[in-house]
Amino acid sequence: MATAAQVQAPPLKAYPVIPILARDSMAASKPYVASEKMNEALGFPGKLVENWQAKAIDKMGELLGKYRALPVFLDSCVHCGACTDKCHYFLGTGDPKNMPVARQDLFRKVYRRYFTWSGKLFPKLVGAEDLTESVLDDWYRYFNQCSECRRCSVYCPYGIDTAEITMAAKEVMDSIGVGQKYSNEIIGKVHKIGNNLGLPGPALRNTLETLEEEVKEETGLDGGVDAHICTFDQIKNSGYYLGGIQHIFVDYVFKVGSKKVRLNDEAQDYVWMPAKQALRDLDIEPNARHTVELYNKG
Repeated sequence: MATAAQVQAPPLKAYPVIPILARDSMAASKPYVASEKMNEALGFPGKLVENWQAKAIDKMGELLGKYRALPVFLDSCVHCGACTDKCHYFLGTGDPKNMPVARQDLFRKVYRRYFTWSGKLFPKLVGAEDLTESVLDDWYRYFNQCSECRRCSVYCPYGIDTAEITMAAKEVMDSIGVGQKYSNEIIGKVHKIGNNLGLPGPALRNTLETLEEEVKEETGLDGGVDAHICTFDQIKNSGYYLGGIQHIFVDYVFKVGSKKVRLNDEAQDYVWMPAKQALRDLDIEPNARHTVELYNKG
């Protein structure tokens, strides 16, 4: 059995290294826009609506009234910069608009223009801006570069949750027909089919039946797939799988009526033992260990 990969964490430096600013380095990076069919399946407009500015501002007003924390987050930032070096997107790209505070400001400057008296009367003095096509393009680029991990909010002395602002911006964009393909396609599959892969029931059953045939061929055991244990994916190289390739694992209990195994030339060696003993005595691949632990918990 393969041994676990030896991973060495990089040394922790006394002071974080702030990247050299690379203005607009990620300005050309943006995800595909959702198709009309994808948007409409979720109840959103299929494409950018007419009079979209007014409708976007109306949606912002709705969200500001619905989520009490949102206006607090937009009003309380003092631009201290504590969040700056906490964002992996900014550290990796150097694009200043990927700083959490700068990403917030893409939304905040529009909020100030339409929802604060100072922004309505003296927009240039308070950094308020109209919602233009250029601003909307920046929203689409940079809010879709935020993974909403909330690491920045952990370090914010005011507890500002950038993910909440990101989600609000995405909700406004969806409401005017500017949805993101990846998320809207997956959400549509979940609503329609019940899983994010869009795998219909007959296809899943066929996969499981094929698995039963494989077990029979390789071990000689008659049995069937029983309870689902877990589903997870693996992208990084753990030492057991090819790096850079996404593997999706769907683990089930497989029940058999006999312990008399007859391995063919495709199968590896085997050993029968209780789950607790296997966890204690065997060097199990990390993902498989996690599955056995879940099974052992019942």
